[in-house]
Amino acid sequence: MRGALFIGDPNSIDYLTSLLDRLGINNNVLFSNIEMKTYPQTIDKVYIIPEVMGTATLTSMIDILRIHDVSIIVGDTSSWVTSYIPYLAGLLSGEYIGFIDDIYRDEQGFVIKKTIFTGELIVKYRVRETPIFLTINPSKVEGNLNKEAKEAIYLSESSPFYKILTEKEKEKDKIDIQYADVIVSVGRGFKNIKDLELAEELSNIVGGVVGCSRPIATDLKWLPEERWIGLSGKKVEPRLYIAIGISGQPQHLAGIRRAKKILAINIDPEAPIFQHSDYCVVADLYDILPLLIRKLKEQGVTRS
Repeated sequence: MRGALFIGDPNSIDYLTSLLDRLGINNNVLFSNIEMKTYPQTIDKVYIIPEVMGTATLTSMIDILRIHDVSIIVGDTSSWVTSYIPYLAGLLSGEYIGFIDDIYRDEQGFVIKKTIFTGELIVKYRVRETPIFLTINPSKVEGNLNKEAKEAIYLSESSPFYKILTEKEKEKDKIDIQYADVIVSVGRGFKNIKDLELAEELSNIVGGVVGCSRPIATDLKWLPEERWIGLSGKKVEPRLYIAIGISGQPQHLAGIRRAKKILAINIDPEAPIFQHSDYCVVADLYDILPLLIRKLKEQGVTRS
């Protein structure tokens, strides 16, 4: 049995490769829109997809999947991957399940775990027919995979679905919050953008990075969308998640349910996030943050 990986985020390749290894699947095919210097040894073929994809590229990808007799196709949750995997599943009459949490294999086939209703329920799907198309939110991988340079094959496109009129490169955030060990996350409790400096200072002291709830990134645009944590944003699993001024709506909680410890600071004693936190502080963030920062400095706490 062979597998295929769809990679839009280079940081996800180790996790997806380890996932297929755990299922006993190797000699895999990789599709990506980004060329890398090295690839895991269990990847047999590497195909680079053009930025503008059309009929020719899709036809080539379908032919490749059929030629290699690929049974399971897994991709990360980048926008590039989630745009095309469901479409390919339909063209190949395959099963598609998106944004799963885990997959394992038993004597009857594959069992897929997925949370629904913003993390309130976990369901299991048993899939016996192939091909299976999946997207999964990557996690951290312990240790390093054996990698080597591989020659990539570039797929060309002569008849794209659309035409690019102008190009403007999106400014990329230097911080990948998805793999951070400590996250200081800010919400609507902050009154203006300058006040985020309090969160930045706390983050620097504890060796973390600053994240946020949806309104901070999408409505107010105080932070890049790459810092947005939640059901439709990034799903994180830090050792410590510090939520400041975040009420704790289900959409946000779905993004932090893998956090090892949660410390919540909120002025509202009835804030829903307290029901999901290990440590709860009912206080005005403008009172508690300067005090917390000062105490940490007095204790000699510095970035680890």
